[in-house]
This record gives sequence, structure tokens and C-alpha cells, in this order.
Amino acid sequence: MEHADSDMSGRRRTARPELLAPAGERESACAAIAYGADAVYVGLRRFSARAEAGNFSADELAELVAYAHAQKKPRRVYVALNTLLQSSEMPAMSEAVADVAEAGADALIVQDLGVARFVRRHFPQVRLHGSTQMAVHNLNGALAAAEMGFSRVTLARELDAAETARIAAGSGIETECFIHGAMCYSYSGLCLFSSMEFGDSGNRGRCKYPCRSMCRGGNGRDMGLPYSMKDMARLAGARELAASGVVALKIEGRMKSPLYVAAAVDYYRRLLDGDLTEREAAKLEDRIRTIFSRRWTDPERDCAAGVPVVDPGMTGHRGAPVGTVVAVRRSGQAHELEMRTIRPVERHDGLQVELEGDSRPYGFAVDSLRAAAGGKGRAEPVFRAEAGQVVLVGLPKGHPGLPAGAPVYLSSSQEVKRSYSWTCPRRGDWVRRSRLDVEVTISESGIRAAGSARVAAGAGLVQVGAEVALPGPFHPSRGADMAAAVSRAFGRLGGTSFEVGSVAVSNPAGLFVPVSLLNELRRGFVEQLDERARAARDAARGELSDAASVARGSACRSSERWIVKTSDPACAAAALESAQRPDEVILELESERAPGIEDELARMCRARGCDLRLALPMVARRGEDEHWGVEVERLAARGFHLWQAGGVWGMRLLARRLRGLKGADTNADWPVYVLNGFAAEQVLEMGASGFTVSPEDSGDNIAGILRAFGASAVVPVYQDVPLLLSAWESGLDDGSTGTDLKMGRGVRGREYRSAIGTVFVRSGALCLADRIDVLRRAGGSSFRVDFRWRPYDAREAAEIWRRTRAGEATSGFRGNFDRGLA
Repeated sequence: MEHADSDMSGRRRTARPELLAPAGERESACAAIAYGADAVYVGLRRFSARAEAGNFSADELAELVAYAHAQKKPRRVYVALNTLLQSSEMPAMSEAVADVAEAGADALIVQDLGVARFVRRHFPQVRLHGSTQMAVHNLNGALAAAEMGFSRVTLARELDAAETARIAAGSGIETECFIHGAMCYSYSGLCLFSSMEFGDSGNRGRCKYPCRSMCRGGNGRDMGLPYSMKDMARLAGARELAASGVVALKIEGRMKSPLYVAAAVDYYRRLLDGDLTEREAAKLEDRIRTIFSRRWTDPERDCAAGVPVVDPGMTGHRGAPVGTVVAVRRSGQAHELEMRTIRPVERHDGLQVELEGDSRPYGFAVDSLRAAAGGKGRAEPVFRAEAGQVVLVGLPKGHPGLPAGAPVYLSSSQEVKRSYSWTCPRRGDWVRRSRLDVEVTISESGIRAAGSARVAAGAGLVQVGAEVALPGPFHPSRGADMAAAVSRAFGRLGGTSFEVGSVAVSNPAGLFVPVSLLNELRRGFVEQLDERARAARDAARGELSDAASVARGSACRSSERWIVKTSDPACAAAALESAQRPDEVILELESERAPGIEDELARMCRARGCDLRLALPMVARRGEDEHWGVEVERLAARGFHLWQAGGVWGMRLLARRLRGLKGADTNADWPVYVLNGFAAEQVLEMGASGFTVSPEDSGDNIAGILRAFGASAVVPVYQDVPLLLSAWESGLDDGSTGTDLKMGRGVRGREYRSAIGTVFVRSGALCLADRIDVLRRAGGSSFRVDFRWRPYDAREAAEIWRRTRAGEATSGFRGNFDRGLA
């Protein structure tokens, strides 16, 4: 990525987009740099959305940054601290951000609004990049990120080129987008599947990938893998995206091997630079497939052509096609696979055979390989068979039946492994160095070194000094250049975190000091400076940790309020006609809704002394956010002054469209995640009067938020949790009644098609009705019952409302409330 100076808006102009590569470990970072990545993104050992990757220690990060910055063409290093954090984790977060700042990394990638707020307040020099976990999918979302202090935002993978270009052109913020790698079925950041079912949150880097599980219908019929996505490969679209105004094109893969990173970076570097012929491109694509690939998809082009972006038949690594099964032959006591190759095969390669009805291919190593010379005569053992040859490959004992015609894939290739090489620096060779300035004074009675250095400590640079003396006596020099000798001694700083700046020598009597004493003086001086630098860092980090422990809240208790949220007025009516009426009804608006639906419900609410709040959806694609802006102004002019935002994009839109309107009030629904006090502060600063507690949060953390922000917090105590919210179609039958599914580990749910996409809702609602007294004692005073995502009839809604108000659980599912959130 070739940067020019920043323009007046602070946005960096680029001549070409940055190629941004994943690095889950040190070797991957070196491979990415060797094959032309402009930048790499890495994670630390905590708070990374790829918790299972190798990730980096603070020392490893500092070494990588120094190495990347020292390249002839300097490379950038971005650090992903892109998970949601609970309140108790914020002090440890401050330590992690200090590691990033002290290492000199180029940016911090963030999802949590509380982390962003803390960094902006205490680390103003650290650039913030918005993670794709923020689910930024429209212009208002990007503008909101810019207003919160982000320099860049990673756009949702679901966006097409036109949407991407619109946001890049209009947001005044750097934008990046993915071009290759694994895809989630759900919008990133809006998936609660792993969290709600297993307590392992995808928003906290612990996803168990339940979306890649086999499914059965309610009638027991095999439904395959309806939510298992193909891998993104925007091969034809990469250069179009490069011209769209985005500043970075991103490869997914922090869980992938260094070899994969090398191959993917090599391919896209050459593609973007225009250095690939069609034949070379096909060869490099097959290399990537051989290292790791599910089936590939270019989502925009495939959707336009009606090609599914999910692979319901098989998951996991396939490889590059190498042939089809001709037959299985007996060879003595063993069996051999016969096939005609379409690419070379060597001993020690890996093969996989795709078998109908199995969710993963059958794989085995090429331990024995036979082929006939010239394709004729007796097959003899060979090390390598060329494309077009008929080969016999030894099969392991206990192999399954391999039917003729079954596809065979090359899933590991020794030739491909030999095609890529790179080097990594020796550990400890690269460190971030601080400039050291020292003055050395020599007298008859002794020698003294005094000086200082500016060192990275927590959120900034601090000046630390040291002074060390050694006793004489010293005698006149016999022609030795002591100034040069002192400079040489203090220039030997290898293995330290300092580099020599200025060395001033005062030796008015022309005295001689042995080199051994000069070296001793240097060592003592550097040791003292190191100790004081560590003390400065510890002090700075202690202050930051203290600051991260406290978020300013407003815990004053308000009178208890009960709220119903729904998109169906009949459910709202059921609660309004009950003995215990709600204090507020929230109607979630849909772009296609019955005319006058909000007016009818408003009349009903007024008649029963209840407030009506209108809610924007979680997702608004392809310019729909501006449509909603017009709708907000139209409805506000007709007296609808209470609103709820379904995402950060909606908060910005409402703040602008309702500005100056007397009586206007906005709050945030749970996709504007608040799991810590700093996130609560941020949401309130953005103009919201309140926020909604996340359904995936744990009871102890919710209690802490309520103690600090009880007057502003709404707790959903009954709701059907959308485990997946997706732009993609699964291929299952849709309709208002939904499709029942049974998945692995006892997961049951139903898929529905909604106005904003495909929704998979678990069977059995989240219900905290029998925990309401606990919530009250913690400071909770606003409780919400949702009738959303699945159809309810009025009688069912009325009964659930009555029992929830009475503190009776209608479901035994409490999510992570009791078990905690991992």
C-alpha cells in the first residue's frame, strides 16, 4: 500500500490498496512479509477473536513490529483485540493495549465499544480499526465508527462491490474488505449460536462452529449442512474492489498454516500487481486449494447467478481435483486405488475421496504409488506420477468402499510445499529501541556517566535517566583518543532495548581509562536505565489498570418498568389487554409492513396509558439506511418521538434525524453490545437514554452493569434468541411457519425467513423470569418480554406475559446467566 500524506480530513490517500494478511503465529507473519503483504494482522494471547490460534506474546509482538518496520519497504502490523469484554476484564485489557502501544504497532482492531472508548481516552496515539465483528454494513455504520474515533473499519463480508464503493466514497474513513478465506453463515458479530448453546462465545473468540454440523428435519429427514459456508475467493472481483476506493484487501486465516499464508499472499499480490497470466493464476489457485480449501465462492457473482454459497454436502478441507476413481484393485493382501491423474502425484502426498452421504471426505497418505512407464506395460513403483498417467495408490486397511467415478482430491502436495520458502529472524534480533543520550565525565578521582532515554511506557513516552560512577585514579593518556573510545564502548548496545544517540565526553585533563572500565560503566548505566524504564512502565500500567476498573455510571433507581417488544401488533394487544399492562411497547418496523400499523398500535397504547416506541431493524442493506432516515423523519413529524436502534448505524441515524426534536428519546437494542461500563458510557454519550443487556451475558456481569447503570439498562427476561442472522439462503424450505431442525449435541431450532434475512431460532426461549428478584436486587428496574422472530398467537403471548410478570419460568433455558460466559 503506497501512502501519500493525509488529506485535511485525516484520511490517508492511497495509490493502491494494501494487501493485508493473517498471521496466527510468527512463521505466518514472516511468510506474509516474504511474499509481498503490505501489512499483517495478529492477535495477542488474550482478547483475540481467534483464541485458538498460536497468537503472540508481548515480546513476540514487539519483535515482529521491529522486524516489519525495518524492511526495505516497511510493513505494518495491526493487532486484533476484537472480542467483547466483560467488566472484570477491562484492567487486563489495559495491559494488552499497553503491550500494543509499547511495541509500536500500527493499529488496534476492536469490536467492543468500551475498549474503543478506553483506548481513545487513554491511548490517543493508537489508531483504531473497527473489526468486521462490528457488523458495519451500511454508510451510517461507517460514519458512526468515524465519529467514535476509528480510523478504519472492516466492512461486513456480505456486502457487494456497489455497497462497498458507496461506503468507501461517502464515509470519510478508511475501509477494508475481505477477499479470501472462511465465511460465517451469520453476519459476524450477530451470531449467538455457540454462545447460547455451549457457553463459548464467537464474540469472544471461542466459537465451536456449530453451523458446520449435520442437520435433520423435524421428520428425521437428512438436511445435510445447510449453514456450512463455502470459502470466499473473490478471484474475479479482487481488482474491481481494489478500484472501489477501499484502502485494504484482507485475507482471512489466522488459524491457517504459514504455507497457506504464503500461497494466498503470493497469489493476490501477483493478481493485484497484474503479474499473472490465466495459466499461472490457475496453477496458483490449485496450490492454495491443495494446502487448504473448502469449495470456493465469489458471493456476489454466485448469488447473481443463482449458485448456492453454502455447501450442504461436505465440510472441511477438500484439496485440488486430481482425478476420479476408476476402480479398487486387489494387490496381494492389500488394495489399491486406480485413477487417471490430471496433475502430478508423489509419494507422501495426501489424497481425499469424496463419498456421497459423508460430511467429510475419506483421506489417506500416498505411501505406495505405482504407474506403468509411458502408460504401457506392468505398473512399477514410482516416486512421482505425471498428469495423465494411470496410477495405483495403496489404500489403508479398513478403507471404505470407493465407488467408480467418485472425485479424488490432492489434499497435500510435497511439490507445493517445496514451492514456497521464507526465513524468520532469530529470536531476539529485532527489538524496538529507544535513543540513549549520555554524557561521560572523566576526572582523576573517577568516571561518571549520566544521561537519559525516552522510553515507551503504557500510553506514551516518558523520560528516564540514569547516573553511574566508577572510582579512579586515572592517569594522563599517552595519545589515546578517549572520546572515540567512550563512543565505541557506549555504541555496543546489542541485546538491549537502546540505541546510541549522542555521546558527549568531558576529559579536560586528557586522562586515560581502560576499555574494560568503560564497558563496565556502560553495563551499569544501561542496567540502571533498564530498571528505571521498567519502573516507569509498571507505574504507567498501574494507573491505566486503575482507570480501567472504574466506569462512571448512574445507578439511581427508577420506578420499575415492563416492556413488550414485537413486530406483531396482536402480541402487543395481548399484553395491553392483560391485568398487568406494559409500561411500554416497542414495535419493530419492517420495510414492508401493513399500512398504518404503527398508528393503530399507537391508539391502543394511548388508550391504556402505555408508551409506544418504534424500533429500527438490526440490518439495513443497499441504501436502506437512508430509506429508514426518511421514514424516521416522516413518523417523527406525526408524533412518534420514541425510538430504538437495532445497531450502531441506527444510533447515528436517529441522533441526526431526531436532532432538536422536543421529547425525542432513543435507546439501543442488544446488538449494540454493552458488556462493560465503558461500553455503557459510549452508548449514552452517543445520545441514547438507555441500552439493552446482551442475551449472551452472564448473570454476575449483568449484575455489575446494573449496579452502575441500573437506571439506563433494560434486561430482556423472555426472548427467542436468534442464534444465526444471515444474508444467505440455506436452501431449506422457507415460509412463515419455518423449518424445524435437529443438529449435533442436542441443538434444536427452527429456521425462518425474515425481512432482514435468514434467522435460526433455538427451540426454547431464553427465560429469566425466575431470576427477576436477583436482577432487582442488583439494581435492575426495566424488564422486557420479546415476541419476535417466530410466530405467536395472542393466547400464547398473553400466557407468557402473565407468567413472566409473576416470576414463573416458561422455559428452563437461562443461557449463560448461571453457567457464565467463556
